[in-house]
Amino acid sequence: MQRQKKPSHKIDDKAISKAALVFEREQRQRESERRKEEAARTKQRERREKAVAKAQAAIEQAKAEHDERASTLESERASREKRLQAEDACWEKQRKKLEARAYRLAARKRNTPCRSQAELREARRFILG
Repeated sequence: MQRQKKPSHKIDDKAISKAALVFEREQRQRESERRKEEAARTKQRERREKAVAKAQAAIEQAKAEHDERASTLESERASREKRLQAEDACWEKQRKKLEARAYRLAARKRNTPCRSQAELREARRFILG
């Protein structure tokens, strides 16, 4: 067996040092790029979170305004309903009073008091046309 021949070129210390420096520089560049990308992702995430928070705040404000308007309208509706019921009661009272007066006038006109339901219906027809 023959011995293998050793490489004829010698490993140069300068070349090793230069290669190490190039490797370190590239490694620093890769690390710097990684940090920049991470910073960009963080900034983008923060922008998204801020936009979501802003949208959520707008929704909450609009809901509060809606609730306030709805509450106002509901209380106005309740107030109107109460006034309508009072007006209906007033009208019913006035209608009965006017009908009774009309019946009395109709009875006087005939010079006899109203006694039967038929007479009441006739008086009502006379009054209401």
